Amino acid sequence: MGTRFRRLFRTDNVPGSPACQFDTDWPTAAREICKGWVEAQAGHNVTTVSHVALSRMKALEYDRKNLATIHPDQRLLPATATTDDYYQAGIEAFLAAVGEKDPQAVLESFKLAGTGGLHRQPATIGATISNALSVAIVLAPDPVSRLALVGTRLLTQTGTSAAVIASGPRRFRNACTEDVMPLGRADAAPAAKRAPNMLKASLGVMRTLKMKAVNKSLQEMHDAMQALDRARDSGMIKARLETRQQLELAFARICHQLSVKEAYKASSESAKIEFIGNLRYLLTSYTGTAAVLTAAMIGIMTPLFIDAVVTGGLIGAATALTVVMYLGYQLSTGPARDGEEKARRAIVALVKMLEVLGGENTDSTRQRGAAYADYLQERKVPRFTRAAGRKKIREAALARLQDKLATIASAEPASAGPDLASNWTDYSRHLKDTKAIDANAVQNKLAPAEHQQQLTDHDNQFRERHRENFAINELVAAWKTPMQIRMGAASRLLKGKVAQSYKRLLALRHGETAGTGHGRAGQTDQSKRAIETQKQDLCDRLLDLFHLELALQDLKLAPGASADSVNQDRARERIKAITDTDVHQLFCGNAEEQVEAIRLSKELTAGESERYTHANIGSAAIGIALNIGVPMADVVVNVGKVTKAYPTQKVNDYKLISVSQAGAQPGAHQSAGNRAAFPQCDMQPLLEETELEEPAPEHHLQLALEGNVLQPNDEAVKLALKGLMDDLGKVDVVPRGLRLTLQHPAPDAAGPSTSAAVPAPQEIEELRINLKPTTAFHRVQYKKNPLRQRMRHIRHQWVIIGRQAAMSIAGLPVQAFAQRRLNRTRAPLNSAAESVADIRARLQPTTFDPQEVPVNASGLRCRENAHVVMVQAGAKDQAPHPIHAHKIAQQLRSETAYAAGQSPPEGSVDGFLLQGLASGQGIFQFVSRKAHYQPEDSRETPVIAHLVQHCREHPDKLIGGRYKIIHFPRIGQSDTGKDFLRHELVAVDMWSDKKTVVRVPITQAGLKFTDRLLRVKEIARASALLDAHNDRIQSSDGAVAGDKMILSFAGIGRNATLITYRVLSAAIARGEVTEESLDEALDAEIHPNRVRRGPGYVHTPQQREQLREALLARIAKQAAASQV
Repeated sequence: MGTRFRRLFRTDNVPGSPACQFDTDWPTAAREICKGWVEAQAGHNVTTVSHVALSRMKALEYDRKNLATIHPDQRLLPATATTDDYYQAGIEAFLAAVGEKDPQAVLESFKLAGTGGLHRQPATIGATISNALSVAIVLAPDPVSRLALVGTRLLTQTGTSAAVIASGPRRFRNACTEDVMPLGRADAAPAAKRAPNMLKASLGVMRTLKMKAVNKSLQEMHDAMQALDRARDSGMIKARLETRQQLELAFARICHQLSVKEAYKASSESAKIEFIGNLRYLLTSYTGTAAVLTAAMIGIMTPLFIDAVVTGGLIGAATALTVVMYLGYQLSTGPARDGEEKARRAIVALVKMLEVLGGENTDSTRQRGAAYADYLQERKVPRFTRAAGRKKIREAALARLQDKLATIASAEPASAGPDLASNWTDYSRHLKDTKAIDANAVQNKLAPAEHQQQLTDHDNQFRERHRENFAINELVAAWKTPMQIRMGAASRLLKGKVAQSYKRLLALRHGETAGTGHGRAGQTDQSKRAIETQKQDLCDRLLDLFHLELALQDLKLAPGASADSVNQDRARERIKAITDTDVHQLFCGNAEEQVEAIRLSKELTAGESERYTHANIGSAAIGIALNIGVPMADVVVNVGKVTKAYPTQKVNDYKLISVSQAGAQPGAHQSAGNRAAFPQCDMQPLLEETELEEPAPEHHLQLALEGNVLQPNDEAVKLALKGLMDDLGKVDVVPRGLRLTLQHPAPDAAGPSTSAAVPAPQEIEELRINLKPTTAFHRVQYKKNPLRQRMRHIRHQWVIIGRQAAMSIAGLPVQAFAQRRLNRTRAPLNSAAESVADIRARLQPTTFDPQEVPVNASGLRCRENAHVVMVQAGAKDQAPHPIHAHKIAQQLRSETAYAAGQSPPEGSVDGFLLQGLASGQGIFQFVSRKAHYQPEDSRETPVIAHLVQHCREHPDKLIGGRYKIIHFPRIGQSDTGKDFLRHELVAVDMWSDKKTVVRVPITQAGLKFTDRLLRVKEIARASALLDAHNDRIQSSDGAVAGDKMILSFAGIGRNATLITYRVLSAAIARGEVTEESLDEALDAEIHPNRVRRGPGYVHTPQQREQLREALLARIAKQAAASQV
């Protein structure tokens, strides 16, 4: 009680001990931090997850949802179990699944995170004073004194409104206790991070989930399934294709409806976490609001029906009740219990929403739903459009939808895996067998050790049988341990400080330039000193950041690996070298100091504080307007009384007396629940608006290092940092990233290696650090934006705030109607969801099974047919295996054979290099602009980037067990374009008797692909780059017969466009294709390859149109040349 009482006077106080604290000097703490981080990784990774507990968690969820259909004797909990009992059992199963050894201690620690309504305390004090003034106003004897009191109340309520606005940052700070105090924290589920706000989700339900529409969609889907079955039985190919398209469309419509439902559930669950986790405070706040507003309503009848003394007494009583309830709540265990309930409900949300079973994976359902939602938007016809135009717009929208659906079907896994029902059956059987083992142990009086061994073997067998059924990574990522939270915060903290130091240095440099322009010599000297001081600060922060990131790299423990496999001694030296005080407090400070360090790390990360400030301002906007507007109107009324504008008293004299309440507004939990999705749905688009046309540079620090620590007095470190400062002087933005290359002396060398050969792997450390997520990076970008772009950014901010304000008014009533609509459509939508796996299986194309061809991040699978490219790797006698590329069918005569392939993931590059080397044609690869200019930020790994890394780290490794790389120089320097890279791969064929040297070009084209469209100019540029690529082949050892392989990310878009362009251009040059026959020739080239590569070959109708325009330009050029 004493601690809670003292906290009323010092609201930033955090009582209790943090979950993780190394209460010692920093060098000793560095050793403990390394040890603790390795232990945390070893204890919480994909190999330590309990499959039995995970299966129980999902089985309990199925049990709870199907109580009406499961016999009481077959339920996992007793027949008398309530929903709360199922939630409790699910929480325990979750904690057991993630490897928590003492779940009860974890649950108990949740109580330390609750802060109650402390962030609203200044506003509550202001509201109390305002209401006390209202009592005095009611009882004031004359108009003059009343006017003075009314004016004072206006100032007080203005201050209260400012306190309400400031409660957002205070709540942001208090929320950091949820990271510091508990022994673990549940992260938001993936669905919650992409969910719309509650108002938008409710409106989506109202618009989409109408009973008649849902039943119609369900009936159309079942009819299409039956029609497809009949067409398959009849063997009619055309009918089968038509009915398949009908089923795809009907299924997409159902998926859209299911996606709307899932979005609503995700948003609703986030709101429930906030409501249940603040229930006691919300009830206290709502009760006080109701009391004050009731007194205000009674005040309308004063003085004609109720005496002013009675009204004043009621207002005073309501105010006193509000204060007493607030104090009673804060001094009781209410905040602790609220904190506990919030943390528990967050785990319940994960249990309900975490997609850890393959059969419940809704990615493809969500993708189909999104494609259908896009179709609904695209098919909208502008007003006054003619009938022919309307038809054309709708046909184009339908064609795009069909292409998207075909691509989604191609990318789906061959098997969806077990669903919730089959998991429930498997776990029930396992539980039954476990009980039988227990009974056998009792009957045969087995020793405890032998009994325990039987149970362990039984669990291990279950684990082995169901190892592939669960998406373990989702579960591991959902639970944050104390060390994981602090390591992540330390990294964000130092990245933010480095970016902030960059920003300050840029500001000082700009200030010096401005001062020099006015001839202020003294001020310039002072600015130069300030700049030098800031440069030193930046260098110190850079060294701290490098030391931390290098240590994290040293301590990275592979799942299942021993703690001895990481270099703890080197990491300890590097962490010990960190001098930043906030990092020290993050690990060694008391609870209050750790909370402050966590707050700072989040404040320096873009979008973290805005989650609280924007939501708070938006949800409180209406209340603030009333809080200020009503007293202003009251001042006007009382001025009128003093000036005798109102000669007599009227019924409504006191109607404005007491509208002041600073508690949580109705629907506050909806706004707070939207915080989980705010970074992805609101903040990310906002940050993208600040991006400049010219990407920010990446600064590279490269040096030889004899020890493990970057000593600031070391000459090599000084020289490297000076070069970094010189690079900064050439730009006026914060760099997007930092790259560090450390070259250590070889183990047998006395000093730094000077050999020109590639160093051994253990001699080089590579580090890339991304600064784009920092607040300072985007603030500098924003200041560099043109005025129009800045205004658009500000407008977007106010749109976000406006949405929150709208939700504070309409959120609750609209949700009530939406919930009713959802209840009515639950049965047909559940029926549709049960059919999803069956329909997906019907729509899947035939593919390699088991999967032999790895796919990249696009997810597009390689279709099984006779035209796939095969390569032979490992040994001469091994059978060839396929790579994700197909030989292209050519209806027109062509002297070149092409293969279209998908840009390979890192583990599959060797197969493509084998094809490029064996064919003698090399590789021509399209990459995104980001992968070309900013490869560290891209999900693509270009072939050239892979080869550069390969040469550096594995110089002696053979490509495919056959080719040894001896040189990989960059070529094509005469071409001044920046949109391509070209290297020559020089390798020795170790299979040939004469050890033949093979030279092939590797070309990387980073052309514009805006809106997934390779436009006419880029098509022509790509063809020119391919011509230059071919010239390098001819200038090597002579052309070798083989397929010319062209890669793009998905393998069906840019490369398909270029291949088709090249084939038809050659036909145009021969006079075989004219403008009149162009469309027919396009169809003849594209459609056969849609059979081989998939229905997305030349991926969109818009891309086909751009290809056609490029070929028309080719025809026109050919005609002009023939006339000369």
